[in-house]
Amino acid sequence: EYFHIRCGAHIINLIVKDSMNDMDDTISRIRDRLLFKDVFQYLASCDPSYTCSPSENEWYHASDLCQFLKIFYDATNLFATTKHVTANLVFEEIVTIYHHLYMHRGTDNDN
Repeated sequence: EYFHIRCGAHIINLIVKDSMNDMDDTISRIRDRLLFKDVFQYLASCDPSYTCSPSENEWYHASDLCQFLKIFYDATNLFATTKHVTANLVFEEIVTIYHHLYMHRGTDNDN
């Protein structure tokens, strides 16, 4: 009879997974490398033959991507961990996601 609100977490998960399906491995690597940014930079400063360190622009884009995806992660966690998810809570999160997507719709990552 009633719409099961927890399936909102599942729906958000499906949307993100569907749109990011081909990039799953890449996203995981980016997330891992962001944790070691200082190590990469230190290695580049100590070893002149090390040329694989990402540029500042690449670090910026990696960080930006993780921040972009965090809103989906937060909404999914909220829906999945709240014992009594109410419709107004779901609506608020969906509106937040909508605004987030709307604000980033024309974003160009080539800069």
